[in-house]
Amino acid sequence: MSANLSTTNQNTILAAEWLEAKSKVQSEITMDIDLLEYKILDSLQFMTFIVYLEELSGREIDMSTVSLDAFRTLRSIEQEFFSEATV
Repeated sequence: MSANLSTTNQNTILAAEWLEAKSKVQSEITMDIDLLEYKILDSLQFMTFIVYLEELSGREIDMSTVSLDAFRTLRSIEQEFFSEATV
């Protein structure tokens, strides 16, 4: 699955692999699939995913300052949490 991602960011690849392992949905997880629309994760899994993103990025995610859209796609997650500008 992760071989089809159009990224070389290791954290994004790890996040995609985590999503694939936890998801009950059979859709291929790509950089632009809408994770929220396709209900890739249930609400408890979503909170666990946020903790995992914090571990990967090495920083706490303050949900009071982050838009839900930041979690909509792997591309938006990469831009929000794993790009050089946000580290």
